[in-house]
Amino acid sequence: MNEKDNRGRLSRNERKEKETHPDMKGSATINGVDYWISGWTKENDRGKWLSLSFEQKDSKPREGGRDQRRNARAGEDIPW
Repeated sequence: MNEKDNRGRLSRNERKEKETHPDMKGSATINGVDYWISGWTKENDRGKWLSLSFEQKDSKPREGGRDQRRNARAGEDIPW
């Protein structure tokens, strides 16, 4: 989905299986570049806060990373 520039969205991560997986996932477009967003809800003595991570959508997938697993599930890496 194309976002308006300098906007994005997050929603609950329905695929969270481990405590280290993001609580929220989403996407944003910043200065015309599309990004995946991951968010973790954190809490300390000062209250709750949100930690965010951004990954450029068209960046080269990391070895064994999320993008390779997503492509494999979609059948894009099957050699036939």
